[in-house]
Amino acid sequence: MANKKQRLKNRETNKALRQHVKDQHLCENCGKHGAHWHQMPMSMVEIMRGEQPHGFYSCQTFVKQTEGPV
Repeated sequence: MANKKQRLKNRETNKALRQHVKDQHLCENCGKHGAHWHQMPMSMVEIMRGEQPHGFYSCQTFVKQTEGPV
């Protein structure tokens, strides 16, 4: 019983923390909650050179604008 209680409490805490993180991020493109920019890991050399981070958007508004033949 103790394990089940702890498991349920952990799940509740996890859910609350995920919601808290989700509420902190607003998408620059659509204004909705959630982190829609995913940054790729950078090497130390790229950081030292001052290069811009690389990544991609997963925002539905941005994806709809770029759909079509390439």
